[in-house]
Amino acid sequence: MSIIDLILIATSAFLLIAVVWLVQRLKKSATVIGSLEDRVEILLKEKEDLASHIDDLKAAENLLRTTNYTRAKIMSIISHNVKGPLKYLHYVSNFLDKNWDNLSDEELRHSSMAILDTSQSLYDLVDNVLKWSKQQNAEIQFNPERFTVTSLIDEEIKIQSPLFATKELKVKNLVDEGFELIADRHLLRLMLQNVFSNAIKFSKDGGTIRIKAKRNGDTCSVLVEDEGVGMSKGEIERIFDINDHYTRPGTNNEKGNGIGLLIIQDLVSLHGGSIAFRSRPEKGTTVELSFPLQEEPAVVA
Repeated sequence: MSIIDLILIATSAFLLIAVVWLVQRLKKSATVIGSLEDRVEILLKEKEDLASHIDDLKAAENLLRTTNYTRAKIMSIISHNVKGPLKYLHYVSNFLDKNWDNLSDEELRHSSMAILDTSQSLYDLVDNVLKWSKQQNAEIQFNPERFTVTSLIDEEIKIQSPLFATKELKVKNLVDEGFELIADRHLLRLMLQNVFSNAIKFSKDGGTIRIKAKRNGDTCSVLVEDEGVGMSKGEIERIFDINDHYTRPGTNNEKGNGIGLLIIQDLVSLHGGSIAFRSRPEKGTTVELSFPLQEEPAVVA
């Protein structure tokens, strides 16, 4: 074997060893690169999750700010609505105390009715505030179920019958016997109580209130129609504005406090539903409470 052959063999062996070494290095590099790519993918996912958490925290912060502002505004409304009636009660009571012996029966009757109306207004306010407060503090249990609503509406009409009688209102439950929706029975009663209260407040003596129901796709609705004084489009927009605190006296000068609407909004939202108003001045108002039909109602915080 010549020297040249030995050199070629040595060179070939060296190249083979170099190739094997290079292949091994490339395999290790590929493994490292694959590991780095996996790590980069993990970091990118963590970055996305972090960005999502940051967005959630910002949304929670905005919600908290809005909630705190809303509660502060409501407390201001409540303070205003309590202060006026209490001041009036004090005035009437003081007037009676100082002038009792000099007042006629008619004047005494008028003063006692003023005390009764004012105390009833205060009672309604406190009752609504307590209901709203319980809902805000999650003290109200939420137990939705599928059921037919006709008998529940009949029961609530019977309970409210003395109030309907004050204006000789006719109440017609036009909901079909088999009409079903998914809701919490107790909370639906609270909503109906407040809707009925508004219908009575703005109805004229001898008018009619109709309760209807309809199904629209994946939504079921209960509608309460009155023949009262109605509202303009601008008035409807104002009653949903917490900054406005728009209230109107009823047809018999009944006082309002604006809390009842907040209760209805909160409770129907808890079901994942909505409230809508349709109204025309001097033609009446329709309040529609809509509920989703899925088996598991959505809970909206």
